Amino acid sequence: YESRSGDLTFVPGVSTIQVTVPVTTSAEYSPNERFFLDLSGATNAQIADSRGIGTIIFGTPPPLEFIIDNGEPGYTTTGSAWTNVTNLVAYQLDYDYHAPGTGSSTANWNFTGIPAGTYQVFTRWSAFSNRATNAQYTVYDSSTAPGSVPVNQQVAPVGDTSNGIVWQSLGTFTTSSASLRVRLTDNANGILTADAVR
Repeated sequence: YESRSGDLTFVPGVSTIQVTVPVTTSAEYSPNERFFLDLSGATNAQIADSRGIGTIIFGTPPPLEFIIDNGEPGYTTTGSAWTNVTNLVAYQLDYDYHAPGTGSSTANWNFTGIPAGTYQVFTRWSAFSNRATNAQYTVYDSSTAPGSVPVNQQVAPVGDTSNGIVWQSLGTFTTSSASLRVRLTDNANGILTADAVR
């Protein structure tokens, strides 16, 4: 999208003004994206909520590509609360994080109703120096865990770039149950980031 800034003038009796933000895109699929509209510097008025969120909505993903972001249907957490934070480099501008723990708290991405077969599973996170170097992702086919992969979240994801978003592969996994679940546990040596899984 093209960023916009300027002044809005509300005449007496008017409480709504439309703001147009030009969006540029290609015919290729891209996941939904969000952007913010921030209001500040009010004169002769008070701003009750200074931030609005706009969403650029794209069509459905290509066949056999599934993405679940934190906070979307299919994403769940267990144990003590995960904290949500806005971050400009995160997938759809936010992620959840959790302090290191004993393994009793997890973030889960549950892909259900998918065709049986073999899938390459990708994830992403926002790298920082206080992140875990041993973030443990486990991929389940129903209740069977065909694989567990440690990830260093102090280093940014590398590997696959899809529509300008960098994903890191956790490997290739087979499901015969029409479901795959990816679990991230808090049993780690630093803060854990739970963002999107593809």
